Amino acid sequence: MKRLLLLFSLIVLLAACENDAYDAGDGALSYMRADFVEARTDASARFVSIVTDDDEHLVVLPSFACKWAERPDTVYRALFYYNKVEALDGSVCAQPIAASPVLTPKIRNSADVEEAPVADPVTLVSAWRSRNGKYINMELSIKTGNPDDENIKHVLGLLYEGADEKDTGGRRINLILTHNRMGLPEYYSVTAFVSIPVNDIPGGLSGGDEISVRVNTYGGMVTKTFSF
Repeated sequence: MKRLLLLFSLIVLLAACENDAYDAGDGALSYMRADFVEARTDASARFVSIVTDDDEHLVVLPSFACKWAERPDTVYRALFYYNKVEALDGSVCAQPIAASPVLTPKIRNSADVEEAPVADPVTLVSAWRSRNGKYINMELSIKTGNPDDENIKHVLGLLYEGADEKDTGGRRINLILTHNRMGLPEYYSVTAFVSIPVNDIPGGLSGGDEISVRVNTYGGMVTKTFSF
Protein backbone atom coordinates (compact mmCIF):
# COMPACT_ATOMS: atom_id res chain seq x y z
CA MET A 1 0.00 0.00 0.00
CA LYS A 2 1.20 3.48 -0.82
CA ARG A 3 2.22 5.30 2.30
CA LEU A 4 0.87 8.80 2.61
CA LEU A 5 3.39 11.51 3.41
CA LEU A 6 3.84 12.00 7.13
CA LEU A 7 4.43 15.69 6.55
CA PHE A 8 0.94 16.92 5.92
CA SER A 9 -1.19 20.08 6.03
CA LEU A 10 -3.93 19.77 8.65
CA ILE A 11 -6.40 22.00 6.87
CA VAL A 12 -9.32 20.17 5.22
CA LEU A 13 -10.72 16.73 6.04
CA LEU A 14 -12.46 16.10 2.73
CA ALA A 15 -9.89 16.39 -0.05
CA ALA A 16 -11.04 17.64 -3.44
CA CYS A 17 -12.38 14.90 -5.68
CA GLU A 18 -13.87 14.94 -9.17
CA ASN A 19 -16.93 12.84 -9.86
CA ASP A 20 -19.24 12.42 -12.82
CA ALA A 21 -22.91 13.28 -12.45
CA TYR A 22 -25.04 10.32 -11.42
CA ASP A 23 -28.56 9.36 -10.47
CA ALA A 24 -28.90 9.50 -6.69
CA GLY A 25 -31.13 6.44 -6.83
CA ASP A 26 -34.07 5.53 -4.61
CA GLY A 27 -33.54 1.83 -4.05
CA ALA A 28 -33.53 0.09 -0.69
CA LEU A 29 -29.73 0.05 -0.66
CA SER A 30 -29.37 3.75 -1.56
CA TYR A 31 -28.02 5.54 1.54
CA MET A 32 -24.81 7.31 2.34
CA ARG A 33 -22.06 5.49 4.19
CA ALA A 34 -18.68 6.57 5.51
CA ASP A 35 -16.24 3.65 5.79
CA PHE A 36 -12.54 3.18 6.23
CA VAL A 37 -11.41 1.33 3.13
CA GLU A 38 -8.57 0.17 0.96
CA ALA A 39 -9.33 1.99 -2.29
CA ARG A 40 -7.72 0.92 -5.57
CA THR A 41 -6.98 3.14 -8.56
CA ASP A 42 -6.83 2.02 -12.19
CA ALA A 43 -4.30 2.88 -14.90
CA SER A 44 -5.67 6.44 -15.08
CA ALA A 45 -5.45 6.95 -11.28
CA ARG A 46 -9.22 6.83 -10.81
CA PHE A 47 -10.76 4.89 -7.92
CA VAL A 48 -12.46 1.78 -9.25
CA SER A 49 -12.95 -0.51 -6.23
CA ILE A 50 -12.88 -0.56 -2.44
CA VAL A 51 -12.53 -3.12 0.34
CA THR A 52 -14.14 -2.01 3.60
CA ASP A 53 -12.95 -2.86 7.11
CA ASP A 54 -15.77 -5.41 7.13
CA ASP A 55 -14.03 -7.11 4.18
CA GLU A 56 -16.81 -6.13 1.79
CA HIS A 57 -15.55 -5.80 -1.80
CA LEU A 58 -17.38 -3.20 -3.91
CA VAL A 59 -16.91 -1.82 -7.39
CA VAL A 60 -16.92 2.00 -7.52
CA LEU A 61 -19.42 3.22 -10.13
CA PRO A 62 -18.81 5.64 -11.66
CA SER A 63 -15.05 5.67 -11.14
CA PHE A 64 -13.72 8.97 -9.83
CA ALA A 65 -10.48 10.83 -9.17
CA CYS A 66 -9.06 12.66 -6.14
CA LYS A 67 -6.24 15.18 -6.35
CA TRP A 68 -4.43 13.54 -3.44
CA ALA A 69 -4.48 10.09 -5.11
CA GLU A 70 -2.16 10.59 -8.06
CA ARG A 71 -0.66 7.15 -8.60
CA PRO A 72 -2.19 4.62 -11.01
CA ASP A 73 -2.73 0.97 -10.01
CA THR A 74 -2.25 1.79 -6.32
CA VAL A 75 -4.10 0.90 -3.12
CA TYR A 76 -4.75 3.87 -0.82
CA ARG A 77 -6.07 3.94 2.72
CA ALA A 78 -9.05 6.29 2.76
CA LEU A 79 -12.22 7.38 4.48
CA PHE A 80 -14.75 6.79 1.72
CA TYR A 81 -18.17 8.46 1.48
CA TYR A 82 -20.58 6.68 -0.85
CA ASN A 83 -24.07 5.44 -1.51
CA LYS A 84 -24.46 1.69 -1.49
CA VAL A 85 -26.71 1.04 -4.51
CA GLU A 86 -27.81 -1.68 -6.89
CA ALA A 87 -26.27 -1.58 -10.35
CA LEU A 88 -28.17 -2.35 -13.55
CA ASP A 89 -26.89 -5.94 -13.53
CA GLY A 90 -28.27 -6.49 -10.02
CA SER A 91 -24.92 -6.34 -8.21
CA VAL A 92 -24.29 -4.01 -5.29
CA CYS A 93 -21.78 -1.22 -5.89
CA ALA A 94 -20.39 1.94 -4.27
CA GLN A 95 -21.64 5.19 -5.78
CA PRO A 96 -18.91 7.67 -4.71
CA ILE A 97 -19.53 11.01 -3.02
CA ALA A 98 -16.13 12.00 -1.58
CA ALA A 99 -12.95 10.54 -0.09
CA SER A 100 -10.24 11.78 2.25
CA PRO A 101 -6.80 10.28 2.87
CA VAL A 102 -6.07 8.31 6.04
CA LEU A 103 -2.48 8.37 7.29
CA THR A 104 -0.64 5.06 7.57
CA PRO A 105 2.64 6.08 9.25
CA LYS A 106 5.61 3.77 8.98
CA ILE A 107 6.51 2.18 12.31
CA ARG A 108 10.06 3.07 13.32
CA ASN A 109 12.08 1.06 15.84
CA SER A 110 13.14 3.04 18.91
CA ALA A 111 16.54 1.30 18.71
CA ASP A 112 17.13 3.06 15.40
CA VAL A 113 16.17 6.52 16.65
CA GLU A 114 19.01 8.55 18.16
CA GLU A 115 16.96 11.44 19.53
CA ALA A 116 14.05 11.19 21.95
CA PRO A 117 10.76 11.30 20.01
CA VAL A 118 8.62 14.42 20.17
CA ALA A 119 5.12 13.73 21.45
CA ASP A 120 3.28 17.05 21.41
CA PRO A 121 -0.23 16.55 22.78
CA VAL A 122 -3.30 15.79 20.67
CA THR A 123 -6.92 15.03 21.53
CA LEU A 124 -7.68 11.33 21.10
CA VAL A 125 -11.31 11.26 20.00
CA SER A 126 -11.54 7.49 19.53
CA ALA A 127 -9.49 4.38 18.76
CA TRP A 128 -10.67 0.98 17.57
CA ARG A 129 -9.58 -2.22 15.88
CA SER A 130 -11.02 -2.78 12.42
CA ARG A 131 -13.48 -5.65 12.26
CA ASN A 132 -11.24 -7.58 9.87
CA GLY A 133 -8.29 -7.15 12.26
CA LYS A 134 -6.03 -5.52 9.64
CA TYR A 135 -5.83 -2.07 11.20
CA ILE A 136 -5.96 -0.06 14.39
CA ASN A 137 -7.78 3.17 13.58
CA MET A 138 -7.58 6.44 15.47
CA GLU A 139 -9.48 9.71 15.17
CA LEU A 140 -7.45 12.67 16.41
CA SER A 141 -8.25 16.32 16.95
CA ILE A 142 -5.13 18.43 16.45
CA LYS A 143 -4.71 22.08 17.35
CA THR A 144 -3.01 24.17 14.71
CA GLY A 145 -2.84 27.58 13.08
CA ASN A 146 -1.81 29.24 9.85
CA PRO A 147 2.00 29.10 9.53
CA ASP A 148 4.11 32.04 8.38
CA ASP A 149 5.93 29.54 6.16
CA GLU A 150 3.60 27.26 4.15
CA ASN A 151 6.30 24.57 4.17
CA ILE A 152 5.96 24.13 7.95
CA LYS A 153 3.64 21.21 8.66
CA HIS A 154 2.72 18.88 11.50
CA VAL A 155 4.53 15.55 11.64
CA LEU A 156 2.86 12.35 12.88
CA GLY A 157 4.58 9.00 13.28
CA LEU A 158 4.72 5.74 15.21
CA LEU A 159 7.55 4.33 17.31
CA TYR A 160 7.97 0.68 18.31
CA GLU A 161 9.12 0.53 21.95
CA GLY A 162 9.56 -3.23 22.24
CA ALA A 163 7.44 -6.18 23.36
CA ASP A 164 6.63 -7.70 26.76
CA GLU A 165 5.71 -11.29 27.53
CA LYS A 166 2.28 -11.57 29.12
CA ASP A 167 1.63 -13.82 32.11
CA THR A 168 -1.30 -15.36 30.25
CA GLY A 169 0.82 -16.07 27.17
CA GLY A 170 1.46 -14.06 24.07
CA ARG A 171 3.15 -10.68 23.81
CA ARG A 172 2.20 -7.07 24.33
CA ILE A 173 3.54 -4.92 21.48
CA ASN A 174 4.24 -1.37 22.66
CA LEU A 175 3.83 1.59 20.29
CA ILE A 176 3.78 5.34 20.87
CA LEU A 177 2.24 7.95 18.60
CA THR A 178 4.75 10.72 17.92
CA HIS A 179 3.65 14.25 17.01
CA ASN A 180 5.72 17.32 16.30
CA ARG A 181 3.66 20.44 15.68
CA MET A 182 6.80 22.21 14.47
CA GLY A 183 6.11 25.29 16.57
CA LEU A 184 2.77 26.00 14.90
CA PRO A 185 0.22 27.93 16.99
CA GLU A 186 -2.82 26.26 18.49
CA TYR A 187 -5.64 28.53 17.33
CA TYR A 188 -8.18 25.97 16.13
CA SER A 189 -8.67 22.20 15.89
CA VAL A 190 -8.81 19.96 12.83
CA THR A 191 -9.51 16.25 12.46
CA ALA A 192 -6.94 13.70 11.34
CA PHE A 193 -7.39 9.94 10.93
CA VAL A 194 -4.57 7.41 11.40
CA SER A 195 -4.57 3.71 10.55
CA ILE A 196 -1.87 1.38 11.88
CA PRO A 197 -1.43 -1.63 9.53
CA VAL A 198 -1.17 -4.69 11.76
CA ASN A 199 1.01 -6.43 9.16
CA ASP A 200 3.69 -3.77 9.77
CA ILE A 201 4.15 -4.72 13.44
CA PRO A 202 7.80 -5.78 13.95
CA GLY A 203 8.02 -9.56 14.29
CA GLY A 204 4.38 -10.01 13.29
CA LEU A 205 1.54 -11.13 15.53
CA SER A 206 0.44 -14.50 16.91
CA GLY A 207 -2.77 -15.55 18.60
CA GLY A 208 -3.05 -14.04 22.08
CA ASP A 209 -0.85 -11.03 21.28
CA GLU A 210 -1.87 -7.48 22.11
CA ILE A 211 -0.97 -4.09 20.63
CA SER A 212 -0.67 -1.25 23.11
CA VAL A 213 -0.65 2.31 21.70
CA ARG A 214 0.35 5.27 23.88
CA VAL A 215 -0.92 8.74 22.92
CA ASN A 216 0.07 11.96 24.66
CA THR A 217 -3.09 14.00 25.20
CA TYR A 218 -3.76 17.34 26.88
CA GLY A 219 -4.97 15.34 29.88
CA GLY A 220 -1.83 13.18 30.04
CA MET A 221 -0.63 9.94 28.47
CA VAL A 222 -3.45 7.62 27.38
CA THR A 223 -2.89 3.93 26.53
CA LYS A 224 -5.21 1.90 24.32
CA THR A 225 -4.76 -1.89 24.11
CA PHE A 226 -6.15 -4.18 21.41
CA SER A 227 -6.24 -7.97 21.46
CA PHE A 228 -5.56 -10.24 18.47
